[in-house]
Amino acid sequence: MGPWYFLWTLALLACRSEASTSVQYGEPVGVKLAGGQRPIELAIALSKGKDPQPLLGALVDMTRAGLDACPGYLSATPQDPSPPVAIRLSAGKVTGAPEENTSPEARCMVKALTERPLPPPLRTETDLHVLVQARILSP
Repeated sequence: MGPWYFLWTLALLACRSEASTSVQYGEPVGVKLAGGQRPIELAIALSKGKDPQPLLGALVDMTRAGLDACPGYLSATPQDPSPPVAIRLSAGKVTGAPEENTSPEARCMVKALTERPLPPPLRTETDLHVLVQARILSP
């Protein structure tokens, strides 16, 4: 399965999330991470109408820190995406919605992310909702 399948999966989750909450997400952006033990692909979607490009570096760094703290978050099979993680950036803090983060792996990520201070690019004046999903790429 290619990267488009992965982004399509996150887009469907974003749509499902819109139905269960008032959050609306924009189109997900795909990012490939190399340099670790395994290549990883992230799909990141922000609140609808927010441009992810200026925030992408800080979001990737924040997600990478969460992945380091929660090694079980990534599934063992490369084709299986991890559970989506829904967080909110508000007033310089990260919070997670328990109703959207039902798996233990997603809750681990939320806990890891809420314990870290937000870097300046992510300290926005308005609430910013973020949906992240990751998967291991085949070698």
